Amino acid sequence: MSISFRQPGLPGTPTAPGELTELSQAADEMRNRAQTAGGVSFAEWSDFTDVMRERLRHHGIVATADVASLPSLHQNDRCGSGEEKQDVHEL
Repeated sequence: MSISFRQPGLPGTPTAPGELTELSQAADEMRNRAQTAGGVSFAEWSDFTDVMRERLRHHGIVATADVASLPSLHQNDRCGSGEEKQDVHEL
């Protein structure tokens, strides 16, 4: 997740495209809906995510990491000595 703030009015700062402002408002509305009674279904979140990714891609904004590409926290855990760590339950 990334939280970014743009400071309009700085010298040399271009105006954000209107669509990015619309996407920001849509994300705020979706988060607000998720916090109300009834919330947002998983299908709605999934559809919203797909639309946001596609629309952001048009502005050159893309994810640079994916959870599936990250190494497992339990895969090849090693201590500084090169020995495998023991699970707390094994001690």
